[in-house]
Amino acid sequence: MKAVALLLLCLFGSVSAQVYARAQLQQVNGSGVSGYVVFSQVAGQNVTVTAIVNNITAGPDAEHGIHVHWWGDVTGVNSGALSVGGHWNPSGAPHGCPGNTSRHYGDMGNWQAVGGSINMTKTLDLLSLTGIDSIIGRAVIFHNLTDDCVTANTGNAGSRMATGVIGLVNSTVYGGAGEANNTYGNVTVAGCVLQSASGSNVTGLVYLVQENGTGNTTVMAMVNGINGPHGFHLHWFGDISNPNGTATAGHFNPANVRHGIPPVSLRHLGDMGIINFTSNAVSYYTLSNDMISLNGINNVIGRAIHVHANSDDCTNPVGDGGARLAQCVIGIFNATAFTAPTFPAGVPTTQDGVSICEKIYNSTTSTSMTMTMTSTGSTTTTNGTMTETGSDAAQVSYLIACILAVFAALLL
Repeated sequence: MKAVALLLLCLFGSVSAQVYARAQLQQVNGSGVSGYVVFSQVAGQNVTVTAIVNNITAGPDAEHGIHVHWWGDVTGVNSGALSVGGHWNPSGAPHGCPGNTSRHYGDMGNWQAVGGSINMTKTLDLLSLTGIDSIIGRAVIFHNLTDDCVTANTGNAGSRMATGVIGLVNSTVYGGAGEANNTYGNVTVAGCVLQSASGSNVTGLVYLVQENGTGNTTVMAMVNGINGPHGFHLHWFGDISNPNGTATAGHFNPANVRHGIPPVSLRHLGDMGIINFTSNAVSYYTLSNDMISLNGINNVIGRAIHVHANSDDCTNPVGDGGARLAQCVIGIFNATAFTAPTFPAGVPTTQDGVSICEKIYNSTTSTSMTMTMTSTGSTTTTNGTMTETGSDAAQVSYLIACILAVFAALLL
């Protein structure tokens, strides 16, 4: 029986891990409201939600509606945050409040403010941090009025005072394990609004478009406050709680390979290269990326994007990008309302990764550019053509450990 238990733990142990997500709130229309909302869930159980909201001047001792909304599109923070759409409601149910199971999935009810702040925790059904109905990449809205739990669509909760995109976080920091996900499966447009970090004044917009939800993803960025070459990377966690950007951790790199620059195939999934074109004080970037996906395993919904202080020189492990000047969480956008931005003539559509990285490889490996990766098998480069071989050794090691544990239990 012990062997059977160990085998089941090996195969399904990660299912019971407690995963976390977080939305960092930003004010809408200059409301001054700030704070964050943290979500946690053990698979198959309800979601625990903790809301920390500050600087509430409208109704400082009143109840306020807080909801999950359909789109993680916060481009409209200066125009009422209407860009996030209505409540998250994939079932098409009428509006309601917790206690009524026939309601919008995003209906989280009312939250009591005391002295202009909310510090409150609830456990809610209908929400999920994994699967096709996951709220990762969607948005939280804090309203200025009480939700009446009756009025169709909105609960008559009033204006939208703060919003934030729900991002993936490092669950171990919160005492959990594993990672939330979103397997919605038909995302074609995503994006994020770059917020200044590390004391900079850098801001901007990033769009990610994957036609029909498959194939390459076109990444388009418009950045204010920079000039010259700057590293541009996608990072592991959509946690922008740290003003210096460090809560997002390193580059998104599930294969655990070395750093690179497109179109080099040996690179992190998050390696997007360099922004290096400026026109009329706006810097532009566009690339059809063959590694990033908005759908499936290792999709980038709920992760973070950074603009760095330095260029990317292809050195391991991060290209010497330097400080993180801007950060944002990738949210799901409404494809039917999306219009691609117009770029000025001359914006490069490719990256110069081969020539940049070849210099680094040649300087670090003498005449050979063959490298063995510690956790992912080997990667071989010949005449500048880079191909990845081998399997995920980390997963293999885990399975071997499981098998050995089962045999040890059988011998006891």
